[in-house]
Amino acid sequence: MDPTTASICIGLAPALALGIWLGNRRNSASFRPAPLPPGPKGLPIVGSTFSIDSTNPGWTFIEWEQEYGEIVHCQYFGRDVIILNSKHIAEDLLERRSRIYSDRAGYSALASYGILFDTAMIPYGDEWRTHRKLYKQIMRQTAVPTYHTAFASNACKLVSDLTALPDRYPSHLDSYSAGNIMHVVCGQEIEDRDEVVGLVARTAERFVRITADRFVATVNVFPFLKYIPSWLPGGIFNALDSMKLNESLGRVLHRLLSQQDADGNFLLRQLKEHVEEDIIQRSVKDVCTTSFVAGLD
Repeated sequence: MDPTTASICIGLAPALALGIWLGNRRNSASFRPAPLPPGPKGLPIVGSTFSIDSTNPGWTFIEWEQEYGEIVHCQYFGRDVIILNSKHIAEDLLERRSRIYSDRAGYSALASYGILFDTAMIPYGDEWRTHRKLYKQIMRQTAVPTYHTAFASNACKLVSDLTALPDRYPSHLDSYSAGNIMHVVCGQEIEDRDEVVGLVARTAERFVRITADRFVATVNVFPFLKYIPSWLPGGIFNALDSMKLNESLGRVLHRLLSQQDADGNFLLRQLKEHVEEDIIQRSVKDVCTTSFVAGLD
């Protein structure tokens, strides 16, 4: 390359770079998302978390509506939150345009805790519809009368247990709830009820703690907390222990379900008739686990 050509290239390089930068900026501006609704500024990291009345957040939202309008944006531990203070707007967005705006809150940060089996955590889609189909079969109105005899038997057992050992009423109530759920899900009584009740109770207790707003928000902002050993300060955020507990419960319930008679059990029939369909196999196990955890919650 001769000196003249080299000089021209060197001179054009800054202009070319500037042109590319301006072009990229123009393109990025054209795809820039719409501005968020007005709302309180908040603090770094925590946002407006501590500005919200934890006992009655509705009062805070009413105050914000008067200041910012019917649609308010705030940050909650780093997460953008849109608050709809109008019934009309909520119906318009979440019902009439539900395919666009209506969905479950994102719990991806909790995947390592093994709690995404719960129906309430699943986003709308094929798996959620499969869950709904299974629930509809085992809890439909026409199926309820078939459970009356078992429910009455469990009620009699509850009265007997309360009479014999009234001080242990919390465990009696858990056993009563588990007995009813066992009949709905498994189709009959299970001998190892106490073992299952203890495991479900521990899972339910941990589930409630993990899904609390503050817990989720903290893990979203500080994901490294999931790896703190349970025996160290801050170990309540440890994910591995929760994963093992939830997997253990899933295996126990799957084993108990598999021991039942397929002819009288809708869920077990689904397992045997759809052996190669992963979504059915997973959904049956998750519906069983969700039912037990919800029953003892």
